[in-house]
Amino acid sequence: MPIREEESKLKKRIFTIIIFLVLGSSIIGFTFSAIPLGLQQNNEIEYNGIEFFPTQHGLATIIDEQVFEFTYYPDELSEIDLGNVISKISSAKMFYATSHPNSSLASQISGVEFDMARALEINHNSFMEIAFTADNLYEKEVVTCKDATAFIPVLLFNFTNTTTSVTEQNNCIIINTESERSLIKMKDKLIYELLGVQP
Repeated sequence: MPIREEESKLKKRIFTIIIFLVLGSSIIGFTFSAIPLGLQQNNEIEYNGIEFFPTQHGLATIIDEQVFEFTYYPDELSEIDLGNVISKISSAKMFYATSHPNSSLASQISGVEFDMARALEINHNSFMEIAFTADNLYEKEVVTCKDATAFIPVLLFNFTNTTTSVTEQNNCIIINTESERSLIKMKDKLIYELLGVQP
């Protein structure tokens, strides 16, 4: 009987060590993915006083100890016109970011909203509340363009099969994206502009 207890304790310790190793390696892997690839060669790029460095997937910057990663360089997005999006959401004390809960790009939209909230916290005095356009499992408020007001605008992420565009209807800004790639471009452009980066 005591031998089995010893074996059980040993198995628990081994299992605990394995879990710590897996978690540790994940954290190290994430950290190194954001480390500049060519730091030794001094490959930093500067836009509007903000230093960026190349990564495996594009480029990144660290502001207030937060890493912002981008797939595209600012000058690659010059054709994207966000209209009044930045001024509208940054001048409002609060706005809603909403999307369909069953969108095929739901997880990617969630990532955009997360990055937007961090950028707003750094550079603007505006609060973003996450909502959905229909009943959802997350118990978030149901908000559509009909709920937009001059004081509380709505930013709607809409997946469409037509074209990528930004339109505005009565204090509701609609970001239409036709693919994951176009959403990534929109995300990069939004975050660059919220951080004050111009090509």
